[in-house]
Amino acid sequence: MIWTGKRSSEQTREAVDAKVRLRGKIVDQIATEDLVSLVENGVPESRILDYKLQLPGAKSAEKKEFLADVISFANTAGGVIVFGALERKDAAAVNTGELEAIPGLSDWNDDAERLRLTSMLNDGISPALGGSVRFHTVGAPGGGSSVLLLGVPQSFAGPHMISFEKSNRFYRRAESGKYLPDVQEIRQMFNEQGQWSQAAELFREKRLARVGSGSVGELLDTHSPLFFHILPLGRLDGAISLSGRYEELLRHLYPPGISGANGRYNVDGIMGFHQRSQLISAYTQLFRFGGLEGYDTENVRPLSNSFDADGTKFEAHHMLRSAIDWFPKGVEFLSNRLDVVPPYALGVAVKGVRGSIIPVKHGWDQGAAIDVDDIVLPLTVIHETNADTVRDAVWSLFDVVWQSAGLSVAPRKVPQ
Repeated sequence: MIWTGKRSSEQTREAVDAKVRLRGKIVDQIATEDLVSLVENGVPESRILDYKLQLPGAKSAEKKEFLADVISFANTAGGVIVFGALERKDAAAVNTGELEAIPGLSDWNDDAERLRLTSMLNDGISPALGGSVRFHTVGAPGGGSSVLLLGVPQSFAGPHMISFEKSNRFYRRAESGKYLPDVQEIRQMFNEQGQWSQAAELFREKRLARVGSGSVGELLDTHSPLFFHILPLGRLDGAISLSGRYEELLRHLYPPGISGANGRYNVDGIMGFHQRSQLISAYTQLFRFGGLEGYDTENVRPLSNSFDADGTKFEAHHMLRSAIDWFPKGVEFLSNRLDVVPPYALGVAVKGVRGSIIPVKHGWDQGAAIDVDDIVLPLTVIHETNADTVRDAVWSLFDVVWQSAGLSVAPRKVPQ
C-alpha cells in the first residue's frame, strides 16, 4: 500500500524542514510520523534533503551516483537522503524533486544493506568520512516496508572526492541538487580547512590570555595553570542545546585528574569544577559550540629535598596521566553524547613553569629544568574518535613537553 496523504500547512512544512536542517545529526530520532509530515506537506528536495526510490545497485554508475550524493552533502552543509521515496515526475517522465509518496523499500535486509553501503563509502571516498554517516531504518507510512534514512553531517575533514574507479571528482550541493564545483570553488574548499584550524588556534589564544589578565574573576586559582582543549573544527560559531540536560552532562565534566565535581551553568555553557581554599583549582568547561576545556593548577610543587626555597618541580607525569584519561573520555563524550563530529583540534598548554624541573622518573626530585615561561604546544588534529587514536595524539604532544626540558620523549607507560 502506497500512502500519499496531502495536507496544506506552511507552518508544519517549516517545522519538518527545521528538523531536517539538523544536518543528519538526529537522523536516528526521525520516526514514521515525520515521514508522514513530509508527504502531507509535499516537502521538496533541497540543499539538505534528497529522495531516492531505490538503493544503489551493483553497477558502477549507480555506485558513483550514490557516492556523489553523499559527498555533496558532506562538502556543503550536511543533509539526509531518504531511500524508498517516490518523486513526482513531469510530462517528460523526469523526476521533479517534489515528493509524491514514500512506499518504502521492498525485500529490505537491514544488516546486509548497511554492510554493503558502508563498504561502498569506505572504499569509494577520499579522504574517508570516518564512520560519521548515520543509518536509520523506520517503517514506511503505509506499513509493510522499510525506509532507510542516511544522515550525512557536514564534514570538516574534507573536501571529499569520489575515489571509486579513479573518478576523482568533487561534488557540492545546492537547492536544485548536487553539482560539480569549478576550480575556484575547489580551491576555496581547501582553504576553508586552514581557516578552521586558524580559528581554533585564535580561540585558544584568547582563552590562555584571560588567565593573568584579571578578566577571569577572583574565584579562579591562576598559579601555573594547565589547559587541555578539544575543539571541533568548523563549529566555533555553532551552538548546541544545553537546556534540560544539566544533570546528564555534568556527570561527564569532571576536571582533569579529579573523580568528582561541583557544577554550574555559566555564560560559556556548563562547568564542572573542584575548589581548594575557596578558589576553583580545576575545572572542565563545556562550551556551547561543543568544545571542551580542561584546567588544573596542581602541577607545580615545591621540591621536597631542595635547599632552594624557590625550587619547584613540574609534575609532568601526573599531567600526562590526567591527559591520557581526560582526552579520550572527552572525545567520546562529544561524539556520542552531543553528536559533535570530528575533526577535533587537541591542545595542551601550561603557563609559568620556567625553572621548574621535569623529574626523570615519577616521584623523583631530580631532573631537567624547563627553560621557557610557558609551554604552548601546537594544536594537533584528529579525524577519528577511537581511544587509541586519541592517546597516540596525546603522547605526541607530551613528547614536546619532555623535550622542553632537554629530555627525549614522554614515557609510554603511564604512572599510577
